[in-house]
Amino acid sequence: MPATMLGILLVTQSLHTIEHLAQWTQYHVLGWPLKAASGIISPLNTEIVHFGWNLAVLLALIYVLAAGLRRWMWLLLIWAGAHMAEHTYMFVMYLQEVQRLAEAGLPLGAAQGLPGFFGRGGWLAQNAPPGGPIAWLCTLVPGLVSAPRLDVHFWWNAGEIALLLPAGQASMRRL
Repeated sequence: MPATMLGILLVTQSLHTIEHLAQWTQYHVLGWPLKAASGIISPLNTEIVHFGWNLAVLLALIYVLAAGLRRWMWLLLIWAGAHMAEHTYMFVMYLQEVQRLAEAGLPLGAAQGLPGFFGRGGWLAQNAPPGGPIAWLCTLVPGLVSAPRLDVHFWWNAGEIALLLPAGQASMRRL
């Protein structure tokens, strides 16, 4: 059963990554504005879908790890946990923005697409102290504080796939 779960994760996360690749293509290749570059399944609420999706991925990875498939799993779990932390932060910001907009009698659609920890307008860009190791890291990898949210999440998902593939291969060899 853990190998089956890992296979399901590989397939579904690959499909999810195709959604992010579609968004990336719409924005960077076709030149669409960020709000229009919403991928293939655009009518869905981005914040709710991604929060739920990443929670499901994290729980599935915990199950697979607990069931004994360990090769590459710790690194994958750390990556997925960090990805989930970013979506949790964005989901909390989303809920706060929905409340603010509702109290002001404004449309709630503007609450979607807020930045997370990383990227343009994100927590790190707003709170990184000048000087020191965090500022140095931001100059080394400027996308940490300047990339659009779309790029940040493309790389989160690419990292998950990059770690899922060797985890799947190692698990299949073991079986």
